[in-house]
Amino acid sequence: MKSRPRVICVNESFANENVSDAQLAIEGYEMIARRDGTDTVGGRCRGLVIYAEEGLGAIRSKHDCEEDVVEAASVEVSWGGGRKLTICDIYRKQNDVVNTIKLLKYLAGLPDQSVTVGDYNFPTISWEEGRGGSEEERRFLQLLEERGWEQRVRGVTRPLGGNTLDLAT
Repeated sequence: MKSRPRVICVNESFANENVSDAQLAIEGYEMIARRDGTDTVGGRCRGLVIYAEEGLGAIRSKHDCEEDVVEAASVEVSWGGGRKLTICDIYRKQNDVVNTIKLLKYLAGLPDQSVTVGDYNFPTISWEEGRGGSEEERRFLQLLEERGWEQRVRGVTRPLGGNTLDLAT
């Protein structure tokens, strides 16, 4: 039997008001969250979608400041003994200080049992050394440390620039 993911998080879906849910459907999965790109022409390079395996019981969850962040969405999955896991998908525009401040506030308010995935666009963070080149990157790394989160992606995700832009905590 092949293993398949129970939850799928998609960044840069290019979804906008002209793209129907049916066009984004994946067989065997329910679309739990969708946030279309609104800050670019036609949603280009934007949009988040979170799918959960049918029958998993995942629900859309919204947390403080989510609507303020350009792109963030989260779902909640129950698992044994009444425990809940929040899975959050993020896209952060590079060089957007105001949105970064909002994103940090949003991330700080997530429940303890949370996993975040996405494209954070912090290209000068050195994950091996735990250093950021910009003030925003240093504040982000400080938040990760405070939350007890760590980078789970190993290796370059953007070969042209040699950067690890994607993050899973």
